[in-house]
Amino acid sequence: MKRTACAFIFLIVFVFPGSSFADSVFPLGYSHIIIGGGNVYFTNSDVDDLELDDANFFGGSMYVSLAPKVYLGGEYHRAEKESRFLGGKAELEFNPIEINLKYSQLVNDYLVLNLGGGISRTFIEEKITTVGSVTKDGWFHGVQLFAGVDVLFDNTFVGFYFKWQTMDDFTCTSYDYSNFRLGAHVGFTF
Repeated sequence: MKRTACAFIFLIVFVFPGSSFADSVFPLGYSHIIIGGGNVYFTNSDVDDLELDDANFFGGSMYVSLAPKVYLGGEYHRAEKESRFLGGKAELEFNPIEINLKYSQLVNDYLVLNLGGGISRTFIEEKITTVGSVTKDGWFHGVQLFAGVDVLFDNTFVGFYFKWQTMDDFTCTSYDYSNFRLGAHVGFTF
């Protein structure tokens, strides 16, 4: 009986307060993975003329904590779009690979605010078919900033975010694929 009472007191005094402290210091766990999707909107008017100004994307990410409330992670997304415009057809493949640093603040017991940014390398392939076919592709440097909100449920969370990304110009054109994204996701903490 004494051992059971001592074990119970130990759990109450040391383990349970420690887990709530860890929740406030590491609001999204020591690491987490995210799966999600949304819409990407390209900001250049030349891309709009090809009717490639928006596309659906999906992807995933993984983050690990570097310090309390600070996470380092990698993200990969993929978007494809095919459109018809006056006189032809355009196809786009958009694949950003990002390294981000984010700050996560627990607002209350269930709500987390995320702010972050990072660098990216994006593979873009653009194919335009009119009388003939012209394909342009390449890897482009970029930087991005983002903000989001997550709602916690035990070891999972759901959320949405806004991300802005600026990128290099295509070498053979005067436009780029700078964009902003609105997305939703589900995540799992560890």
